[in-house]
Amino acid sequence: MLIMAVNMALNQLVIQERIPFEVKLNPFSYTSHEVIREVETTLAMEGMKLDDNDIQMLQAYEDGSVSGDELREQIINEAQNGIKTPWYNRF
Repeated sequence: MLIMAVNMALNQLVIQERIPFEVKLNPFSYTSHEVIREVETTLAMEGMKLDDNDIQMLQAYEDGSVSGDELREQIINEAQNGIKTPWYNRF
């Protein structure tokens, strides 16, 4: 049965030249507060603390005022140099 279903789906893929079913992502269901709490809890499990500066950085990423690549680069620089600067002075 499974082989027949896979073959049918592959045949439809070839015939229609597309995936024969709809693919969609569910919208993000966490609130900003829930996301920050989850990150804070995960860091706490590793003995680390999420400070106000980190929270502001997460909020800036969420509202699109800073990109993930920009944040990643800044975090790597901070880790290499041992210096943590406020997120709003970074860019």
